[in-house]
Amino acid sequence: MSVTIGDYPQTRRLKQAMVASQTQSFDFIDVKPISRAFAPMVRKLAYDISEMAIVTYFLARAAGVPIVLLPVALAARYQEEALLCRANDRSINGPESLAGKRVGVRAYSQTTAVWIRGILGDEFGLQTEDLQWSVAEGSHVEGIEDPAHVRRIPDGGNLVDLLLDGELDAVILGNDVPSDTRLRTVFPDTGAAARKFHTRHGFKPVNHVLVAKRSIANDETETVLSFVAGLQESADAIAATTGVVLPCGRDELDPPLDLVLRYSREQGLVPHSMVLDDLWEASPGELLRMRTTQ
Repeated sequence: MSVTIGDYPQTRRLKQAMVASQTQSFDFIDVKPISRAFAPMVRKLAYDISEMAIVTYFLARAAGVPIVLLPVALAARYQEEALLCRANDRSINGPESLAGKRVGVRAYSQTTAVWIRGILGDEFGLQTEDLQWSVAEGSHVEGIEDPAHVRRIPDGGNLVDLLLDGELDAVILGNDVPSDTRLRTVFPDTGAAARKFHTRHGFKPVNHVLVAKRSIANDETETVLSFVAGLQESADAIAATTGVVLPCGRDELDPPLDLVLRYSREQGLVPHSMVLDDLWEASPGELLRMRTTQ
């Protein structure tokens, strides 16, 4: 069974455990960065089990791609550190200053951008159309069109270079935020913003989840169950030593998924009729009954 997942403490521990036990059921395919695996998965079903950005999964489900959600998160983080502006730009003194500004992002459907746009709306009353959006590329899912107010950057373009050259006022990056004294975060105190988010919602935003081909999940359910159980066990072990807890099981995943799904509907990415149960509809019941072992 082919599997592609990113390099995290819990995934490294899982792979080491499988090597030690001589488990032969899984063929790990190394893709770096892991985001390069998302388009092949949703366009060609390139892997049996794959890590995936959560909004990419929403779009794939809406497009009828035959994949199912597995009940474990692989990456979660507070998003505020990903929103950057020039350090010397005195016109931006907080998120509320972004009204009318030119903001660049890799893709309009990038999960980090969806979270940040939602936070800007909830906390600062900024609607998507209040900002001028520019994107370097389209969605991982074929056939998805950006909203009419979104501008495509010619020839892609490097977002940080465009920001530093003054062609953009702010950018949203992923987990590749550079250490550059010419840049600063739009949120003056990202730690305080993260604590405010957690106080309001009670969780850390989820970015990446795990999916499987529907045929694999249905026909080889026990093997998929063993993989998810092993990943959950590894995540629990890492959490016990580091305190970094990732949601496992539907009960823990539903709150962050429900919120980012609302944001996706509000931003015109998925049909307004899509609800939380739709995300799990095709997942085998045995998987949905899995819970953490903490």
